[in-house]
Amino acid sequence: MPKNYYKGKGKFWDNEDHIIGKGFKRANESRWFKEQKSLLLWMANTDYGRDLLCIDKDFPRIINFTKNTITGIVDIKRKNKLDIVTYKTEVRIGAKWANIIRYRWQEFQLYVQEYYRLQRSFSRFPILFPVTPYAGNYCYTTTTVYPDPDPESTTMDGHNSYFGNPYSTAHDAADGNGIVVSGAAGTLIGNSCTGGCGTMQINRGHTLFDASSINAADTIDSATLTLTSNGDTAFADTACTESITLISTSPASNTNIVNGDYAQANFGSTDYTTAVGLTSLPAIDGNTQDFTINTAGLTFITTAIDSVAGIIKFGWRHQGDRDNCAPNANSSFGVHYADEAGLTQDPKLVIIHTGAAAANHWLLMGV
Repeated sequence: MPKNYYKGKGKFWDNEDHIIGKGFKRANESRWFKEQKSLLLWMANTDYGRDLLCIDKDFPRIINFTKNTITGIVDIKRKNKLDIVTYKTEVRIGAKWANIIRYRWQEFQLYVQEYYRLQRSFSRFPILFPVTPYAGNYCYTTTTVYPDPDPESTTMDGHNSYFGNPYSTAHDAADGNGIVVSGAAGTLIGNSCTGGCGTMQINRGHTLFDASSINAADTIDSATLTLTSNGDTAFADTACTESITLISTSPASNTNIVNGDYAQANFGSTDYTTAVGLTSLPAIDGNTQDFTINTAGLTFITTAIDSVAGIIKFGWRHQGDRDNCAPNANSSFGVHYADEAGLTQDPKLVIIHTGAAAANHWLLMGV
């Protein structure tokens, strides 16, 4: 979410000098509420949504929602083969709920994302975030994408491993001897030794995303990649730099991992985010870690959308592995993969981009 730069009181969008720019025109509120009907009814019938929208928790199930009215069903009775329905309607002078949404625009947008995550539970196709700021001929859009679960159709996630001694052989091997591509969780990166360093293990990870829904003419403004810990994180090594780094990867296939994908030559050297120390990563199962994509990473995303059919191929390595440093203890980070049920713990890439307004972009209410 863009940071709210408005420092005064009042509605989020009342201040012209916000991050989007100047010169916005107010959209028709009645039209906006009709276009967002399904979303608003879902939100108005959840506990958090009612808190956000200032609706009494005891109000009956809402079936209609406008900028200044809500209507709910109180009772349905059957009489003479007819349904007699009793309704309750709350009417406010002025655009009460339009004003509340404008005042709480950032919180509203964040909760809307939960609605679209639920809608995606039966589909893996990328969707454009429908509540988008609109001004003149340009609009800001948020696109959220995930790797495919098994059976993979366009993308995948997982890791290569090498088990064995000596360290130089494990580090320089052209082929790995272990693969996870269809598991619900695994050790994304590692530069480890076990059994008194009787066995070396190096893991190198892959997370691919299909962003082909983004117009190649759009400008990529920012992106965040989120991983969810599976609780299997170790950072006992004292010989090497213990951190995780995000780079590019070039597996032989976009939908599978083979032993040859382990080779160092398949991983890039440019960092696409600030390296994060393993001790700073979440060690509790279900906790998340965000990686803000830097300028080089945004260029990488742009290039992928422009020339590689929209497939963004991110790779992961332990910094000790990149430094060719032999560890003296276990050092690794485990995550949940796309084969985990649902989407809440999958690797997630959120891309904010700007482009020419199109028919499928929804107007921002109240701007």
